[in-house]
Amino acid sequence: MEGPGRPKASAPGGVPNRHVTSAYRSGAAEGERSGRGAESARDQRLFHHGHSTLLSDLGESLTTKASGVFVLCAPNGDIDNEVNNGYGLFFHDTRFLEVARLRINGQPLAVLLSNAEDNVFRAELTNADLELGHGQVLAKDRISIRRQREIGRTVHETIEVANYSSDPVHLEVELDFAASFESMFVVRGAEHGRRGRLHPPRWAGNTMTFRYDGADHRQRTTKLTFSGPPSRHQAGGSSFRVDLQPTAKTTIEIVIDLEDRGSGGLEIQPTGKLSQSLLQDVRVETDNPLFDRILSRSFDDLRMLLMREREETFFAAGVPWYVALFGRDSIITALETLLYDPSIAANTLILLANYQGQHNHGWRDEEPGKILHELRVGEMANLQEVPQTPYYGTVDATPLFIVLLAEYVRWTGDLDIWQRLHGNVDAALGW
Repeated sequence: MEGPGRPKASAPGGVPNRHVTSAYRSGAAEGERSGRGAESARDQRLFHHGHSTLLSDLGESLTTKASGVFVLCAPNGDIDNEVNNGYGLFFHDTRFLEVARLRINGQPLAVLLSNAEDNVFRAELTNADLELGHGQVLAKDRISIRRQREIGRTVHETIEVANYSSDPVHLEVELDFAASFESMFVVRGAEHGRRGRLHPPRWAGNTMTFRYDGADHRQRTTKLTFSGPPSRHQAGGSSFRVDLQPTAKTTIEIVIDLEDRGSGGLEIQPTGKLSQSLLQDVRVETDNPLFDRILSRSFDDLRMLLMREREETFFAAGVPWYVALFGRDSIITALETLLYDPSIAANTLILLANYQGQHNHGWRDEEPGKILHELRVGEMANLQEVPQTPYYGTVDATPLFIVLLAEYVRWTGDLDIWQRLHGNVDAALGW
């Protein structure tokens, strides 16, 4: 059984069905749940005949990710949601930026090439015919813009502008940003739950800060620090005056800091690119170059899915919408990589054991001994407006947990983890 936050099915061409029903729950505890009016109301609001997604086609989008932070953007690097495409800078199941748009003299740029690998996005851009004012027009392809965005402990964006025309040019490099800190569930089509206070963007020197005081008593901020003072700025944007002689170039840098701070002062920031996994060093060589390339790309994709919860490293279920711990998906991927890095399997087992079901809880389909299906964080999860806190509505994760532990011990001979988790195994078998 799939979790309630995931589309039930796809129509031909991969377009998600527009409606889902609230029939996702198992019937095992239906009698217990039948009288729970508040849960029923939440269920109706979130899932019954609601849009499973409001998003348009993501076929041309590019994704970069490091640990729990990822960016979904257009080929030119822009984050722009005028057509509900779901683009954004995401952290902790929250969209920390919903607009990050680059223009030259008010005009969008043409893409020459772009790519996203692991945690780095790169694009080579150029201008269309560009109005310079006073009747002057700069012919297309005279300005080169190299745009790079790298995700680490911060998000670091570099914009290099070069003049390849034979005349001096005077340009306005315009950067617009917006953030409303929407939940991932809202981005994908659920209705808003309770909301806190969204502050207007605030400028201080070279830094622009977006701040949201959540209804869950957490303060979320997106802080953008520019390498130099903009020539002008407004609520959500900035403009840099660039004067370039022929063949000259200049660079604008932006450092984006994300913070998720609790009412008690606990601050959660991105952990950056995970480098401790043995997967970082895996190289497989055979006598078939095509097979080698397939394996190399597969390891790149697996490294991109690595995440950390507490002190444990695990594989997220998928990018972009399933950057989270999923029982089945995380277990199966750990099984498939035992040969290369068994420590990920051990980490996954320990993490899932920490969240093993303890009680009968209808809203989350929790039962003693069950292994979770999906774990989410963010405002709606903290307010218990969605059941993925965690959600246990699956039958496969629990037996797969036992399979992974048995295979891990068989591959490694590590009996310490068996001693540590044998009570969890008994509970899983009991379920």
